Amino acid sequence: MSLAGRLLRKTKDIFAIASDWVLSVFEHGYRVRFVNFWISGQAARDLWFFPLVQDILGKVGVGRSCRVSEFRPHVVIASVLGDPENVDRADADVRVFFSGECLRSPSAPELEAYADHRAGSYDLSLGLEPEPSVGAASYMRFPLWILYYFSPFDTRDEIAGKVAAINGQLPPKSKFCAVVCRHDRSGIRGQMVDALASLGKIDSAGPWRHDDDSLSAVFADDKIAFLRQYRFTICPENARGEGYVTEKLFQAFEAGCIPIYNGSSDNPEPRVIDKDAILYWREGESNEELIARIRELDRDPAAFACFRQRVPLRPEAVDYVHERLQTLRERLEDALAPLGKPLAGGIASRQRTP
Repeated sequence: MSLAGRLLRKTKDIFAIASDWVLSVFEHGYRVRFVNFWISGQAARDLWFFPLVQDILGKVGVGRSCRVSEFRPHVVIASVLGDPENVDRADADVRVFFSGECLRSPSAPELEAYADHRAGSYDLSLGLEPEPSVGAASYMRFPLWILYYFSPFDTRDEIAGKVAAINGQLPPKSKFCAVVCRHDRSGIRGQMVDALASLGKIDSAGPWRHDDDSLSAVFADDKIAFLRQYRFTICPENARGEGYVTEKLFQAFEAGCIPIYNGSSDNPEPRVIDKDAILYWREGESNEELIARIRELDRDPAAFACFRQRVPLRPEAVDYVHERLQTLRERLEDALAPLGKPLAGGIASRQRTP
């Protein structure tokens, strides 16, 4: 970018900040600030949580606007992708914490600062760990994969339709196996790829061990479309934390791949996933039986077709997702209800000390 272009962008940024501040002083609507999320500023309007909070606040304070703002927020929604002090110092009338990460992992020690889920200081805390493990009234389990596949406004019938769509994916396959990831901090992906390489070419389309450009060049970074070519995908979790299940398995199911998986004590999301629809890599073991099973499935079309007849998402998945969405909405409604009173410009109901 040219010097003139950089100056123009800087000027626009300064103007946006100034406009945000002026509005925060004179407007009479609600302001929501996102802290330590993967996107920030006005782009945070596209985050999954914003339309839900906006909808609830629209009923709490009829006629009042709701927007993303960095100044004088009424609601803070914080996550773990940044300095913990940002989370602890962020003040608002209502504070919500969300983590889709494993907060107790040797491969990501920087996340251990969030291991308490801020359940003692935030009004509502959301994470992957089971609720009894956290043991706080302000905490509820809300797994990250829900954000990938379901809207906060989905009805039970809409959830059922999405579950059926994932279960119905049986596209024809032309390639052996793929892995798509950014890193291998724990070393588990390297172990799996190295051990399975003798069975066939394993294409790596992500930054880690990159050797295939087709994800971007052919499929326009559509991971599911890319994976539909493959019979198997290597998709371990980044860590083996209690309840830690991310979107990886669901992406494998959506693409009609057989997932080769490591994580969650070989029983991920027992109310949602049929564990027999997965092949499990056991860390620290020879995995000879697994390798033989993959070889059989890869070379015997009848065996492969038979395995894929297993329905990966259980019938109970619909009820589980519906219950989580409804409970989240109820908890947010309770937390945001006090904001129906006359507004005093944000962080008016109480002040916290970091």
